[in-house]
Amino acid sequence: DRPGIIGKVGTILGSHRINISGFGVSRPVSGEEVAFVSVDDPIDSKVLDEIIAIDGMIEAKVIDL
Repeated sequence: DRPGIIGKVGTILGSHRINISGFGVSRPVSGEEVAFVSVDDPIDSKVLDEIIAIDGMIEAKVIDL
């Protein structure tokens, strides 16, 4: 939970022309924030690696529903 991480995720997705269709944030008891991002286009491994490299990011996964 750090200011700016959500913005960095959005900036990375935008730089790859990936549109965000939904964004939800939850703060569990542990204090670690959990975010769910719905997008209109697939996120490839290069984009995911950029997101994972954000300072303060603990984990990032692509889930195809």
